[in-house]
Amino acid sequence: MLGDTNPERTIKEWMQEQLELSYLGGTLQQIQADASGALQKAAQEMAQQMVQQIMQQAQAQQGQGGGGEEMGPPPGQGPQPEPFGPPGMEGGVEGGMFNPAEGGTPPAGANPGATFEGQMGQTRTGEPVAG
Repeated sequence: MLGDTNPERTIKEWMQEQLELSYLGGTLQQIQADASGALQKAAQEMAQQMVQQIMQQAQAQQGQGGGGEEMGPPPGQGPQPEPFGPPGMEGGVEGGMFNPAEGGTPPAGANPGATFEGQMGQTRTGEPVAG
């Protein structure tokens, strides 16, 4: 009816094409899985190398410390955050918690007294802040 002189042959060819496509799809998935495993293994090896380098650097820095010199924080405690940002805001305003672009609140919301208006007691135009 559609101008095909042998519809059975056309159906068999279509079925053969579908089988070939599914075989090729399976082969592609196998290749992707192998590549993904290789990438994960390479990433783990790289991470282990980085950890070893950091440990070696830390040991070298500890070995360089003199007799009465300050050696930094005790083991197990990371470096203490240095204050930066507005006065009165200990530890600074870093991280996603204070980043509005990452869904956090603005830094001024954490400590309103650390803003210009809170520190100076007036707005930038010189008007007193309502307390």
